[in-house]
Amino acid sequence: MLKIKRIFFFTLIVFCLLGPLPESVKSSSQINVKNNYFMNSKSVGEQVWPFEKYNVQRTGEASYDASQNKGGEKWKYFSDSDLSDTAVIGSDGVLYVSTHRGDLHAVYPNGTRKWSFETNLELCHAAPGLAPDGTIYFGTFMHLYAIDSNGSEKWVFNKSGLISCEPIVDSNGTIYVAIVNQVSGCAVYAINANGTEKWEFPFSYPNIVQSLTLDKEGNIYFVPVWYSGQLFCLRPDGSLKWMKNMDSEFSPVIAVDGTIYVWTTSHVYALTPDGQEKWSIENFGWQGEISLAPDGTIILCGGSYFITALSPLNGSVLWQYQIGERPFIDIVSSAAISGDGTIFFAYTAYSNCVSYLCALTNDGRLKWETLLTTQIQPYDEEYVFSSPSIDTDGTVYITSNFIRGGTNYTSIGYIHAIGMDNPVAPEPPTIDGPRRVILFMKNEYTLCSNVSDGGNVSYFIFWDDVPYATTEPDNWIGPYSSGEPVEITHRFKIPGRHFVQVKAVGDDSLCSQWSVLEVRTPFWWLIEFFKWWWEPQKWAF
Repeated sequence: MLKIKRIFFFTLIVFCLLGPLPESVKSSSQINVKNNYFMNSKSVGEQVWPFEKYNVQRTGEASYDASQNKGGEKWKYFSDSDLSDTAVIGSDGVLYVSTHRGDLHAVYPNGTRKWSFETNLELCHAAPGLAPDGTIYFGTFMHLYAIDSNGSEKWVFNKSGLISCEPIVDSNGTIYVAIVNQVSGCAVYAINANGTEKWEFPFSYPNIVQSLTLDKEGNIYFVPVWYSGQLFCLRPDGSLKWMKNMDSEFSPVIAVDGTIYVWTTSHVYALTPDGQEKWSIENFGWQGEISLAPDGTIILCGGSYFITALSPLNGSVLWQYQIGERPFIDIVSSAAISGDGTIFFAYTAYSNCVSYLCALTNDGRLKWETLLTTQIQPYDEEYVFSSPSIDTDGTVYITSNFIRGGTNYTSIGYIHAIGMDNPVAPEPPTIDGPRRVILFMKNEYTLCSNVSDGGNVSYFIFWDDVPYATTEPDNWIGPYSSGEPVEITHRFKIPGRHFVQVKAVGDDSLCSQWSVLEVRTPFWWLIEFFKWWWEPQKWAF
């Protein structure tokens, strides 16, 4: 996934780096690593969801049963600053989330704030990490903070640089971070549990490391973004074990058998623990992140229309899920996978700036889709830049950021708790209206949807002749009573064949399936012929 806001933020920093450093290790000490938080249950450290992708192998898969999660929104937590990334979950169910302003919030499982730890506007863009003893680590532009469960500062690690990725912690309590410093450049650090430096591995590229991965032997993997694209593997003492050219932006995912999976701009690779290629397959859509299902199936979730499942044996495609028949969809979250095989991911439709959380079965069928956006007006935007996290009771948490444009500019964040008991989804709406239209003439359409509990219904309308990244006032309408006919109008401005797409959203935020009405303008077949003539090379997925 391409985390656009992060990349933009990084560009403000990289230009000030002074230049390359020798590729060496400044200091080292031997580390005795046992299991490095290699887990798929709550047994290690008793933390529910300690890191962005659950464990230090970044598999995104936990053993918790979420089969009874029906997709209704339980509550929503409000932050007066946009949020940095995923909300992690402690042993007592308390959520911890950082803000771009540089604050750390602790939120009870019922959605109320427990405490907040504020910095001096130091800026933060990565998720916090949880140690086995419950210490919360989060990094800012200036420091790495260690905070106890009551919100008090334990210590500060100061390198006066940007903490460019979430801190990860092994089972011995050693913390690993990547830091970009204006003086010393880029480096990966190992830090003792008392806040003292254990070792430093600098590298000579003016890059950003977005994530770190550990295997069960304690080896550390990372990919510097931009000028490098190389996959580094460090030994537990901080010395270089091997390095491989990989045009990637994200650290690998490591399976239980030690297989290393890397998604690059051109291929998905499976590597042996010593970096040798087992198999590769050409890329699907844009580059993104990998998650692993309980049976080892590889789940690709990135910037495209598709979620793709690959076989771990040879990379063959097992199934694909397409997100509707509409353009300008960008999946920006990696997948979180529960023990029953349910696949959770979030996406933002950039044509209208609204976001959704979806659940798929383990064979790629949609279970439900929940709207995260509460109110959209012209110039409003709501984006998802985080991955879901799963609680032991099957509740799924996802963060989103809301921007209100125009003269009253506002940027805020939300944590959404999804897992309401017995939510009700509306029926797919009916669409009645003309199928043959004249350009620029007003056309009237009638929408109607029913909800079994008699609640209210809102409608989201996608007109495929509206230019990219524009939001018309009538794209988002409601609420209306269940079964109430709703009249809308539209003027088609582009000749050819069009698809009017409408979904209904109920009081529980659950969405219906899309309803589609095909509409044609005069000489539509001639337009389609010219499209075929000038665009013979189609995308193949």
